[in-house]
Amino acid sequence: MKRASAIRLRLTDDVVKAVQPPTDRRYQIVWDTEVKRFGVRVMASGERTFVLAYRAKNNGRWKQRLYTIGKYDDPWRTAAAREEAKDRKADVRRGGDPFAENQATRDAPTMTTLWDRYQRHVKKQRPGTQTGYEALWRNHIEPALGRKAVSEVSFDHCDRLHSRIAGPIAGNRALVILSGMFALAIKLGWRTDNPVVGVERNEETERQRYLSDKEMTRLAAALAAYRDQEAADAIRLLLLTGARKNELLSATWPQFDLEAAVWSKPASAMKGRRPHTVPLSPMALDLLKAMRAKARGVYLFPSPVKEGPRPDIKHNWRQIREAAGIPDVRPHDLRHSFASLLVSSGETLHMVGTLLGHSEAEMARRYSHLAIEPQRNAVAKVGAAFSEAASKKPAEVVSFPKKA
Repeated sequence: MKRASAIRLRLTDDVVKAVQPPTDRRYQIVWDTEVKRFGVRVMASGERTFVLAYRAKNNGRWKQRLYTIGKYDDPWRTAAAREEAKDRKADVRRGGDPFAENQATRDAPTMTTLWDRYQRHVKKQRPGTQTGYEALWRNHIEPALGRKAVSEVSFDHCDRLHSRIAGPIAGNRALVILSGMFALAIKLGWRTDNPVVGVERNEETERQRYLSDKEMTRLAAALAAYRDQEAADAIRLLLLTGARKNELLSATWPQFDLEAAVWSKPASAMKGRRPHTVPLSPMALDLLKAMRAKARGVYLFPSPVKEGPRPDIKHNWRQIREAAGIPDVRPHDLRHSFASLLVSSGETLHMVGTLLGHSEAEMARRYSHLAIEPQRNAVAKVGAAFSEAASKKPAEVVSFPKKA
């Protein structure tokens, strides 16, 4: 290969773009006349990259280095690359070695490497949580940070990523993932701090949507008319049991004791990672018995196309809710409706929490406002009793002694 001849020009964007790719060698370097040993390397392919040549001491010996600043226009323009070259030359005068530092960064574990190690934690989550984590990584975190070294990610990187993600909840969940990843990085010795600390979370306004009596009637009619009655049964059971969608779709027949009328949910299916046993209402029990008579395997809702449970009912629910005239209702709102019916009928928050697998504090936060009518009825009984007593004529007037 021929040695590249030295060409010196004052580099500008126009000059860099005008340099013709070499035809007799792999690359040609054009050196700048303003900053010594700063240049642009033009490959035979036409690719243009800004470089800086310098000498650095390594193990007591001086070595020639060629440090790559970056590709022209991705994101470097000539003026910015020249300033970067000046900064790197200043580092060299202070004893630094940008080439070696850059090499160390390239060899350092990246965020993608950390994500691969973090999979052990992800796989411990419920199926729905796993899907959410993977979607946030694939769509948001990996494109922004995947190629960065773990040690390179800063508070600013995390803060800007959080602000770019549409939806307050999705942005906050991305921070949860990043915080967990960096906690693992600290354990692995890949960095000493967690850059997520201090990023201000979005305020989350929890949605409370319940079905009215009329909406319940329309939903029942839409379910009865729906062509896929297996999907319709899943939706009926969501409303009759208050279960989470993923708990129900992953449920197997051995979890149900139809004689004792109970459903024993395993810890692996529960958000709180604790086993949970709940009673079944007569209507839910009748539905399950009818389903059991025509069961096609171990799962209540087997996949129609492959081994395992049915993955989702999103498409079915979209069609059913449109037919019922409740287009804003989500499957999880059926769980809210189950809870609201129990609270409104006078059940205690402790009882409702027990049925849903929530703590009493969480139930009070979510549903205490629904208990106002049962409470109103209760105090009305006290008022009625006192009113009745006050209306009766006393048999004898009680006199109180006068104060001395």
